[in-house]
Amino acid sequence: LFKPCFNQDVLGEKVVSVRPMNESLYNLPSHSGCILLWDRHTGLTKCVMDAQFITGRRTAAGSGLATDLFARTDCQVLTVFGAGVQAEEHIRAILTVRQAPRTIYIVNRNIDKANALRRKIVAELQQTEMEIVAL
Repeated sequence: LFKPCFNQDVLGEKVVSVRPMNESLYNLPSHSGCILLWDRHTGLTKCVMDAQFITGRRTAAGSGLATDLFARTDCQVLTVFGAGVQAEEHIRAILTVRQAPRTIYIVNRNIDKANALRRKIVAELQQTEMEIVAL
């Protein structure tokens, strides 16, 4: 996937490689990529960023903002679907704008992945009771 962009100062390109079999064959993410920025006038590279990290944070930030604007302030349950980068970043973003709920459900087809995310979030939060639900 290629996503070009530009403004008066920089040229940018987000390049993403999708390899659905990476996980089962190599224990690697199915999506990887980078975001590159170049000076529009000189062509010199300004930066190279990890697209997975940037996309995860940006997407989850939108959900965090929507939660802040539209969700009740006394929510007791947070449910995320999936156990990958997006689920992890969404939990962080929502907990940034809301007090930790009593329960966080991580719904995923693979219970091992759901448990791995659970362990990671529990280690970060140290006070949230989490229940794992796998489909």
